[in-house]
Amino acid sequence: MTLSRISAAHIRAAWLDTENHRTIAAAGRSVGLSRMQFYVRAKELGLGARPHGHGKLRPSQVALFKAMWTDGVSLAEIGRVFGVDPMTVSSWPPKYDLPRRQKGPHQISMKVSEWREAHLARAMAASARIEQAAMINAGMSDKRRDNRMVGSEHARAAL
Repeated sequence: MTLSRISAAHIRAAWLDTENHRTIAAAGRSVGLSRMQFYVRAKELGLGARPHGHGKLRPSQVALFKAMWTDGVSLAEIGRVFGVDPMTVSSWPPKYDLPRRQKGPHQISMKVSEWREAHLARAMAASARIEQAAMINAGMSDKRRDNRMVGSEHARAAL
């Protein structure tokens, strides 16, 4: 479709459909326009802000966002998780009293898959520590000091 052949009705429908097209770029792609072309056409048609609080986190998403932000997940990756533009993500930290990040090429960032792996590893380690403490308290396991066997565990290993 050429730019002039896309009807105002198609532009308006895509602009208002925040359920299927969470970002302006996605809405633009649905009618065959770039993000900027779509935005300009929408403004020419007098369309205001997108409805339904687009770009706002639900209360259930805030903890996830804070964890990802503090652990250094990139803006683009966070945007993909929440279905918003990275520029929208950059406006969230001040709302949740989160620190600013370093700017420039020296900034360290990670992908969501790396973050999930690290997050899972921390959760598993914490769970293992709790389980080990419970087993020691219940007398189901011997204590270990510096990975050396102690007490009856040493006697069993000698057999």
